[in-house]
Amino acid sequence: MPKRRSSIIKYLVLASLVSRGGLHGYALYKEILYHVEPVWRPSIGTFYRILGEMVKSGLIERRVSCGKATYTITSFGLEALVNETLPHAAKMASILTQVLKAYSKLPNRDRVLSNPTIKDRLEILKKTLMNLEEE
Repeated sequence: MPKRRSSIIKYLVLASLVSRGGLHGYALYKEILYHVEPVWRPSIGTFYRILGEMVKSGLIERRVSCGKATYTITSFGLEALVNETLPHAAKMASILTQVLKAYSKLPNRDRVLSNPTIKDRLEILKKTLMNLEEE
């Protein structure tokens, strides 16, 4: 798997653990799939390999209880998430804004924007932006 895709999984794992708290491995995998599956589907083996690397590097902790492993973010992982993604956040927001503006100008806009996956994710984006403004 290209390094870039591994990095995307790593950042999504960290972000998911911040926003949802501790998660079992498979629940975390399903969370990651929700975000990347329309484009690509990482294998479960690759995913668990990345989780193992993240534990070894101190980004996340793995705790086993009743035969299930729960992953949580560490303070080092939180720091890494902010330091490694914040510089790119403005650029990504700008690109996404331009693409969404372009969608609004498409002749077949209703067909594109009525896609259930796109519609769902745009609604989540809208709620997230509203929550950021309120805080």
